[in-house]
Amino acid sequence: MDGPILSQLRRLFLTFWRYFGNSDYLAGMLAMSAMGIARDAVEKLCRQLFVFVVRFLWVSVRLEEKDAELVLAWLRERPEVHSSTQLTLFSRSTAQNAGRIFEYEPEIQTTTRLRCSVGSAPKQWMWITRREAKEPGGRRLKAVTVSFFTRNKYMLEAIIEKGRLPEPSSG
Repeated sequence: MDGPILSQLRRLFLTFWRYFGNSDYLAGMLAMSAMGIARDAVEKLCRQLFVFVVRFLWVSVRLEEKDAELVLAWLRERPEVHSSTQLTLFSRSTAQNAGRIFEYEPEIQTTTRLRCSVGSAPKQWMWITRREAKEPGGRRLKAVTVSFFTRNKYMLEAIIEKGRLPEPSSG
């Protein structure tokens, strides 16, 4: 019983193959279908890779008022910031109230991108976004979101600690 069915299937396949080989339209249609399937597979693979990178490698940390000030204090000391084209003046009085110290910090409109390292750590890219929120009393709270590619948060912790350190007094 299997013999006649297999024979019919073989004959059907050979007939299809003969017409397929002689028909440019049929060959083109099959090639276009294969290209569509390949395109969809590559798109799905790229989407899954992007989700993996975002989920497992990209870290965003939201810092509220005090920690945000420490990150901004660290930014004021960076040489990359002083060579920036968009700066904001930050001034404060000295410890003896003898004068004012003027420092520059980046003017963060949306996001500032830096490639930096802290201590012996290798350089890595960081994105720093400044946000301001209004309290019901009308006071504005500063906040910062720091994003980077790594699961290790050592660099952010080191930046906050460097911002906490008292600046050496001159004189």
